[in-house]
Amino acid sequence: GLNHVLLFSDSMQGKCDSICYTRSDSTIRMINAPIAWAHNSQITGDTILLQLDSNELRSMYVPNNALIVSQSGPPKAQLFDQVQGKTLTAYFKHNAITNMIVVPDAECIYYSKDEKDAYMGVNQAKSVRMRIYFEDQKIINIKFQQDVHQTVTPMEKADIPNTKLSRFKWLIDQRPKSKEELFK
Repeated sequence: GLNHVLLFSDSMQGKCDSICYTRSDSTIRMINAPIAWAHNSQITGDTILLQLDSNELRSMYVPNNALIVSQSGPPKAQLFDQVQGKTLTAYFKHNAITNMIVVPDAECIYYSKDEKDAYMGVNQAKSVRMRIYFEDQKIINIKFQQDVHQTVTPMEKADIPNTKLSRFKWLIDQRPKSKEELFK
């Protein structure tokens, strides 16, 4: 394996302490504090497994401590859509995430918008299983299955700086911004 690895492609960047690629099952294993970024989403967990199919990303699996954080709105707004659970499986088409499943102990915080893109409120939900749908790299829908507990707080009543999941972390400063950075 390689150590202190940064990965870079147009659709995804990653960082981890070590990486290994298994040809037999076309899997990249990112271990030791791995972080993957796909457009405006950051994915972390104990390990991240990436499944390739003829050089295209097919799926990603986080077997433990899965967390995905996406920036909602402009960076200065500091609004973060967050999902955490034990495992996360994400499916890709043309290297873009189409949907993901988080199970069990799925929790999320996300900022819902109306059709004019105006914020309506903060949704907080917990369920056994959550399926998240993406379009144009953005979360468009979250479906909860089994034991759903959900609250919605209007934006003006929300305590946004403290609206964070227990494992929340935003590591944008560690994201490789260009291919050049990978060879420093």
